[in-house]
Amino acid sequence: MVAGVNSAVMSAQVLQLLGISGKGLRNSLSALSSGNRLVQASTDVAAMSVATGMQSQITGLRRAAMNVSQASSFLEVADGGLRQASAIVDRMSALAVQSNSGALSDSARRGLNIEFQNLRQELDRLSGNTNFNGVNQLDGTLSRTTSLEVTDTGGTKASGALNFTANVTAGQTIRLNNVTLVAGTDFAVGSSTQQTMSNLATALNADARFTGFRFTATNASVKIEAGAAGRAGNQFIINQAASTASFFTTGNALTGAGVFSLSGGTDAGLSLGDTRVSGSVGDSLVSATAGRAASVQARFNSASDIQAGNTLRIDDGEGGFTTFTFVSGAPASATDIQIGATLEDTLQNAARTINSFSGAGDYGTRQLNVTSDGRNLTFTGSVTGSLSDVTGAPLDIAITTAGGSLTGTQFINGVKGGVDVSGIANPAFAGRIQGFQATYGGVADRIDVSLQVGDITYRVQITNTAPGANTTVRFSAQDGQYFDVTLQGGQGQSVTSQADADSFANRLDAAFSSLNFTQTRDVSFTGTGSLIGASLQITGERFSPLRLQEVNVTSNLRGNAQLEVRINGETYRVNSLGNTIGAGERLTITSTVDATRSLTFVNGSTRFDLSTDAGAASLQAALEGNLGIPGGEGARFQVGDATSDVVNLKLGDISSRSLFGGRDLNLLSADAAAQALSYLRDAQDYLTTQRADVGAYAHALDYTGAQLDSAIQNQEAARAVLADTDIASESTRYALMALQQRAQIATLVQSNRLQSNILQLLGN
Repeated sequence: MVAGVNSAVMSAQVLQLLGISGKGLRNSLSALSSGNRLVQASTDVAAMSVATGMQSQITGLRRAAMNVSQASSFLEVADGGLRQASAIVDRMSALAVQSNSGALSDSARRGLNIEFQNLRQELDRLSGNTNFNGVNQLDGTLSRTTSLEVTDTGGTKASGALNFTANVTAGQTIRLNNVTLVAGTDFAVGSSTQQTMSNLATALNADARFTGFRFTATNASVKIEAGAAGRAGNQFIINQAASTASFFTTGNALTGAGVFSLSGGTDAGLSLGDTRVSGSVGDSLVSATAGRAASVQARFNSASDIQAGNTLRIDDGEGGFTTFTFVSGAPASATDIQIGATLEDTLQNAARTINSFSGAGDYGTRQLNVTSDGRNLTFTGSVTGSLSDVTGAPLDIAITTAGGSLTGTQFINGVKGGVDVSGIANPAFAGRIQGFQATYGGVADRIDVSLQVGDITYRVQITNTAPGANTTVRFSAQDGQYFDVTLQGGQGQSVTSQADADSFANRLDAAFSSLNFTQTRDVSFTGTGSLIGASLQITGERFSPLRLQEVNVTSNLRGNAQLEVRINGETYRVNSLGNTIGAGERLTITSTVDATRSLTFVNGSTRFDLSTDAGAASLQAALEGNLGIPGGEGARFQVGDATSDVVNLKLGDISSRSLFGGRDLNLLSADAAAQALSYLRDAQDYLTTQRADVGAYAHALDYTGAQLDSAIQNQEAARAVLADTDIASESTRYALMALQQRAQIATLVQSNRLQSNILQLLGN
């Protein structure tokens, strides 16, 4: 009986073991057939958790790798379009060069122009039709770039007139610009007032002392007009009181009785004083340039340095001063400067008040540009050289404040330099200027020199090509524009033949070869919203095409407010803006690549608080909106498992309007072809930059793709260790468990036989 019971217990145990081994066999079989070790969560909870996360990451990385491949294909399509556009522009350039030939007839140029215009249309077709899976690539959709339109026409020209009621008699005088002209000596007295006025105008136009102005006789009057637009032309003085001839003046009456200046000259686009020169002369023939405008700086330490009733006095240019008074309340007059909550606010108010001042006694202030930068107020001449009053004496400045100091009391630190181009308002006079021509007329050391820039020719007769002391010669054009060149004493050469004259011209070219001429022009900018009344100018040597890519404003929250603008890939920046940009404040935003290039932003009537990120964002949004920067962020591709792992492929606009700055180019004349060639070269430079950007994107994506492949392999290997079946080990385990199961079955069979035998015995 006991043996039977034991046999039953043993059978139950074998059955239990048989169930365990069966389950193990099933798990092993599943692991072997699926390759997955973690058939059930219970197999290895920790490993399953880690492996699942890794599998999810691997899936994301594989998708990112596919995105990289798509991005690369995307760029290949774009590069193909850019390559074709570059070839089109090359052909257009060749046609422009061919058209710029005196050997072609008008009909031949018309034929060239037909192909030229067809190619322009093909550019527009490429721009609109180059796409990847329906996404336009080269029409500006994928870029935040906007084109800036720059004005190269001038504002208004200053003018005035001398009006005579009777003819002038011999010996009578006329005082203009501190020069006294004597009738009968400096100009002929005619038999009638009309004839005398004609003689006077002729003499004035021929007098080098009046270069920059045009004189026109009409009946009994002589009209005076500046050769180029700009408020600098208003400085011409008519001293009626110091003249003995009897006339009355049409112009701007100054404070001094009987003293007038011209009026009506305004700065806009390209005007007098807007062309500057930098660099070192390349030949000792010309004196070192180093021209600069006169400047004085008022320096303060704290808000307490300026108190109500303190004054800032600027020479009115007419024998007195214009007195600006600091007041604690709202200004009651045009010469009141409101004291702000901080020193920075007060100086911003001072700059705005002085810059906007006009009226009696403004002869001195209108020669100045005033800027503030936190603790300092800087007064700078609008043209190179020192500044003077109506008598030619230095312009003065004074302060009577509780604290602070001036770096000088007169504007006498300006320098004209070896090359002075203050009298230039020619759009072509930018960049590198070459092409001097000299003609020898048979008189030793005397030559006629000319220089054509664009469609304007400047001429001068140099009467001594080998001066012993520095000598300034003036190149002037028929419209009154001019520039000065100072020949260095002891560095000239004797000229006794045309070959010598050619050598002299070559030396002038060499002197100019390392000079860079920049111009300041207005940017088409109509302020709206918080920027009503704002304006923008750009200073540089190339103005088309100008593509504004980005504006960034950083607040002073972390101690350094900053404004950055990116144009044609170049960053313009102004640091240390302080806590505010005041109403009417003028900011100079300088290129980080070349300090001769800059933007000048004059704020409107809204004060911007830069002490917070929200204030900085407000200014940035206002600038972007007013400058027309679109919202496109490029074609976005995620190239990693994290949502932040993205690239934005930004591609520019290659339409003809964008490439040529909105100009309708043609080849119908040699001049038109020459102008077209200039814009085509700029367009080719832009296309080259765009292709370089595409190449840089593609190169970076190659590295990204390689990094993703490596990450996927390593992640997969790590996941496999945790989750994949070890075939050898699992096969051994399977064979062992199968052997155990067979043994268990055999044991169970033996146990069942034993029980059966016992039952038989008991039955007998």
